[in-house]
Amino acid sequence: GSTIQNSLTLKVNSFIPSGNSPNYATNSTLIYDIGTTYGRSTEWSATSGRGYPYNVTLKGNTTLDVVNSVDSYKKMAGTLTVESGSTFNMQTLTTGSGGIGLEVVGDVINDGTISLNTSSGSTTQRLKCTNYTNGNSNATATTTLSSAAGGDLEVTGNLVDNANFTANNRAVFFTGTGVQTIGGTAPGTFNVDYIVSNKASGSVKILKDLLTEGPNGGNAITLTNSTDIFDLNGFALTLGKASVNSTISGSGLFRGSSSSGLVINGTGAFGTVNFESGNRTLSTLTVNRTSTGSVTLGTDLAIATSATLTNGIITTGSNNLIINSGGSLSRTNGYVNGNLQKTAANGVNSFEIGSASVYAPASTNMSGISGTVVLTAKATSGNPTAGSNINQSKKSNHYWIITKSGAGSFTSYAATFDFTNTTNTGSTASYAVNKYDGSWANTTSSVAGTTITATGLTSFSDFEVGELYTPTVTTAAASSITTTGATLNGSVNANGYSSTVSFNYGTTTSYGTSATASQSPVTGTSNTSVSAAVTGLSVNTQYNYRVTATNSYGTTNGANVSFYTLANTPGAPTVNNATNTTLDVAIDVNGNPSSTPFAIQETSTGNYVQANGTLGA
Repeated sequence: GSTIQNSLTLKVNSFIPSGNSPNYATNSTLIYDIGTTYGRSTEWSATSGRGYPYNVTLKGNTTLDVVNSVDSYKKMAGTLTVESGSTFNMQTLTTGSGGIGLEVVGDVINDGTISLNTSSGSTTQRLKCTNYTNGNSNATATTTLSSAAGGDLEVTGNLVDNANFTANNRAVFFTGTGVQTIGGTAPGTFNVDYIVSNKASGSVKILKDLLTEGPNGGNAITLTNSTDIFDLNGFALTLGKASVNSTISGSGLFRGSSSSGLVINGTGAFGTVNFESGNRTLSTLTVNRTSTGSVTLGTDLAIATSATLTNGIITTGSNNLIINSGGSLSRTNGYVNGNLQKTAANGVNSFEIGSASVYAPASTNMSGISGTVVLTAKATSGNPTAGSNINQSKKSNHYWIITKSGAGSFTSYAATFDFTNTTNTGSTASYAVNKYDGSWANTTSSVAGTTITATGLTSFSDFEVGELYTPTVTTAAASSITTTGATLNGSVNANGYSSTVSFNYGTTTSYGTSATASQSPVTGTSNTSVSAAVTGLSVNTQYNYRVTATNSYGTTNGANVSFYTLANTPGAPTVNNATNTTLDVAIDVNGNPSSTPFAIQETSTGNYVQANGTLGA
């Protein structure tokens, strides 16, 4: 076989005889100018030595079948050029080297058609090259990746699309060193269905907006190693597709900027998104992950312009989602599970936060801000690590933490906590807010529906919402009742806080008189019987009473119970004007109320005289 120094051109009906594969000098070119379909053969039959071409060019409306029934790894040393009107087919290639079916050591320049997917079959092996340019001088050029798994594109240089690029649910691999770019002049957003970065150094930088949907699910983007940097470079990257459970994998990093955007769509858990130190800022962030969707931040992330949480939860862990001064956050159903940081302004500052299971927002109404006041808010399911003096059986099952940073100051603020979606026990109308300042203390708070606001606050810390540990009381029946006195009874559980106990009593439920229980004050955490002996009551009169107990958290009133004092024994009656059917009886009421009823008893039978004159019980 001869050595090709400049070029070897195959025309129609020409070929290289079997066994005569030529040598190809560096920078030589094998040209297919056949005008019809041609099956690669002896001229390109090896991956080194004879039959191993340097540059390859298709021109003159030639269609090259690079497999041509030989299902094996193919390689060339230089640049593959497909001119307008010509087609390069890689169909039915299922055998390669490390997943690569065709390795172009140089560049691929396509002004015609390159297809890894044809009616004859689809390759399961990658096409690898340095730089891939689709539409170098022809805006109608077409690249179609395979419809079969594995039929991807791998570049160690740049990916440029100026024409028509169809990813066909396949991936583009970036495996070079240094900076690799994704760009081109094709109108609209560049659509690459899957991206895999596996670089030892350097970065992948986008030069236009990029859509990576992961339409079949799985890892829409893979940043394999901590050395994989994906540079948004002031453009918008959209990851995921509505109704598809696409994800991210790997330990690589995004490089953000105050002019870059990130959109994360789909369903379910997306995975962890990490940003490069010093470049943890985006202009815009949109999360729309339905079906209990979520996105996890592996690093801090600052938003310069706007964050839009349509659906899904952003989980920060120990990191922060930071809304910069001048930025904004809006939501439909999404929220932040973790630390949400905002620069506060006078007036209401909303924090769209919750736990892994429920939305539980908070807000601060600030006054007197001077300088920069930065607030970080978090809602957590469960209880604070230190006892809050909130009754743990009568509370919201969440608590809130708000902290301040920045050198600025403020006069005071009010904090509002929303427990609409949390699991609540006890009476929510009786809820209060306790605050931790080295120790837990009560605040002045008020409930409005399923929100509660604490006012007059001057520092930030942990907050818990629920009923305070007021005493538990029960009013019991009176005993030792006489004509002018009785013993009032009840029981009190002080719930661990010393409680003063008394009884309210009177002839109406407005009471009017109070008596201290002889056991007051009551302590401990179990029921204690309490009583008070009252005297000076009116005879034969109905009295109402209740037990009431007060500790440092408030007062609890027991239920109303009533009793009658005993009547005085009447004096001996006087009988006058007796006849066979009537008699007049005068009774000495002996101090009983005028409304006191009396009866006449016939002693032989024990029956009483009825209103109609008969005897009866």
